[in-house]
Amino acid sequence: MEQKVKKLVVVGLEQLLPGNSTDLSFFNEQLNTIRDQVFLVYTTDYSLASVLALEHMLSSRPVGLLIPDYLICEGGIGLYQREGTDYSPLLQWMNDLNQNWSREKVLVITQQFSSDVLALQPEEPEDITAAGGPFRLRFSVDPGQEWVVQHLEDLFLQHKIKAQIVSSQDWCLDVLAADKAEAVDYLRAELEISDEDSYFFGDHPSELSLLKLPCRGTVLGNARTELTAHLERIHQLYRSPSPNGQGIIDGLHHWGVLNNFAFQNSKAG
Repeated sequence: MEQKVKKLVVVGLEQLLPGNSTDLSFFNEQLNTIRDQVFLVYTTDYSLASVLALEHMLSSRPVGLLIPDYLICEGGIGLYQREGTDYSPLLQWMNDLNQNWSREKVLVITQQFSSDVLALQPEEPEDITAAGGPFRLRFSVDPGQEWVVQHLEDLFLQHKIKAQIVSSQDWCLDVLAADKAEAVDYLRAELEISDEDSYFFGDHPSELSLLKLPCRGTVLGNARTELTAHLERIHQLYRSPSPNGQGIIDGLHHWGVLNNFAFQNSKAG
């Protein structure tokens, strides 16, 4: 019998946390019905240490997080495979980052801006020791200076610097060696997952890079306008009316990943 190809389901960890335990329980119950048919990937802006602390905290509660197959953390620069109770870094991914990233060159470019426009934030000890620490620089930026991002991108392109710019909050810019989309694409290539079998879910501006992927995406009901503004121009995007875990399950139902009968019965219950 021919082995069925697994699908890649990429979920923002933060999408599961704002909801209540009923929402998380609904997500867990539904995804468990197809758990052996998918590679579950969590993406997050948190560090690996923060994710481990979060998992530990939720393990003592009635409803915890499903264990993923892979974890993309720190905005895309940390990529790990779950092995037992631990996360192991994908070493080739880290090697690729090392070859293509120049922290010093990024600093030279950003120093062209005055500190009242773009200011380097001091690194916390966790940032320095984290696996992705060397591959990220974080800046505070005046919310009224939208031109900074475009100017930075132009300068990086001009000087042939491989760097990704992610707005993590209104006042904060991360310059990264890679973003979430690149990490997901690396996983898709390693696992040999097609566009049609890859699914992502977004509700936050830090997930904008995922819109570049030729995958089937779902924008959640609580998504910010930075994501919803792209709905009309990208045909493979679905807008779920539901937020958080329920929106993810609704998206999997929309794309035909989840069994229609099981999904409707669960919603009715």
